[in-house]
Amino acid sequence: MADALQLMADQRWDDIYAEAVETVAQAEIKMESSMNPVDLIIFGATGDLSARKLFPALFSSMPPGLLQADLRIAAVGVSNNPSIAFKNELRSKNGRLHARGIDESVWQRFVPRLDYLASDFAEPQCLFDATSWLDDARVSLFYLATPPSLFATICEQLSQDGCLTGPCRIVLEKPIGESLETSRDVNDTLAQYFDERDIYRIDHYLGKETVQNLLVFGLPIGLSTHSGTRAALITCRLQWPSR
Repeated sequence: MADALQLMADQRWDDIYAEAVETVAQAEIKMESSMNPVDLIIFGATGDLSARKLFPALFSSMPPGLLQADLRIAAVGVSNNPSIAFKNELRSKNGRLHARGIDESVWQRFVPRLDYLASDFAEPQCLFDATSWLDDARVSLFYLATPPSLFATICEQLSQDGCLTGPCRIVLEKPIGESLETSRDVNDTLAQYFDERDIYRIDHYLGKETVQNLLVFGLPIGLSTHSGTRAALITCRLQWPSR
């Protein structure tokens, strides 16, 4: 029964993804002409979140053309491995996550976008290589896939090392801090360097089984009818008591 429900959930998510790709195609979105070129800088690139979530998602976005043609990706991590070693390790990890393995033609189109920058986030001038890599004519999108204890430190280093001179955005994975007090400290630090409209706080766990099960349970109880579609559904809140 559990396997059948999971299969239904997987199929539903496949349908949603296919619909999204088709919508992009039908709208004829021309990203190159309507958007500024973007550099994606991922902090914590050697961590588990990046390996299991971020890079597989980026790689999977290549075939349907969901990435800007001139998107550049900088993987920032504490390991001193050379860039080619990081790329080989990333290829191996992605291959294990895909049942059919890596599509070699897609990989060959993906890997030229990618550079690896070694950096100890807590050290002065640790982002010197990133400063020389960045281009003020492009939008810098900083993605912090790190523990929340490093959020403020990274923001401060970005400023001190001159990485925020061009147009910038920042993405943070929840949790934002480890308590109400530390959360406020992180947000206060963010506000020193970024406008609120340029800060994106996300929770990738919204895509995990808890939310996927809503789609499965919706089939037998009628949520898949019009009353449960995006046209009628305003909000969905998941709550569980704190202890």
